[in-house]
Amino acid sequence: MSSVRLSVCRLFCRSTLLKSIQDMPYGISPRLMKVQVNLEGGHTATLLSCYAPTLAAPQEEKEEFYEQLERAIDAVPLKQKLFVLGDFNARVGRNHELWHKVLGRHGIGNENANGSMLLDLCTKQRLVITNTVFQQANKLKASWMHLRSKHWHLIDYVLVKQRDLRDIRLTRVMRATTIQSGLITEWSAPQCFSNPSQRNVSTEQHPPRSSLLLS
Repeated sequence: MSSVRLSVCRLFCRSTLLKSIQDMPYGISPRLMKVQVNLEGGHTATLLSCYAPTLAAPQEEKEEFYEQLERAIDAVPLKQKLFVLGDFNARVGRNHELWHKVLGRHGIGNENANGSMLLDLCTKQRLVITNTVFQQANKLKASWMHLRSKHWHLIDYVLVKQRDLRDIRLTRVMRATTIQSGLITEWSAPQCFSNPSQRNVSTEQHPPRSSLLLS
């Protein structure tokens, strides 16, 4: 008898953000969910929560997922903030010179086939992988432990438009005791930042305005 494997998207946010959510989360597919959040000044942010196929999944399934994701990104008005976040089951590596403006200087591990698909999407859509921007210990970046090797890998990401990178204060893991950890990203007003390459993980001077937790 064949078994059915379900794909589930989950998104957690601080309770202070609940009043800003416009409508109930909308399921685009079992692997993709959309949420819109009201921001100050009458602006809107669109959140796309993702659960991508694994490395072993059929290529057709992967291509279908990225086609759905690309259509969802294209549907977001240009003036809106965009957060694409979730478990991409992908390793993007650390070649920031090849993937200019997509990868920061602080990636980990090596790129794999799924990572190449994600990097191609980011290049086409002018997105940046915020996990690789901040200089911090690997234990604050790696989000999943391989069952056999016990090695931790970075496969969960928060993507934003390259023009909005200055708004991101921090993206890091909240390490759990299990093989799966949560991912948190914080953002605030653009004027809080200097050059992105000069940032560190300190948030003492400018407390974050908002944050999301992905699990």
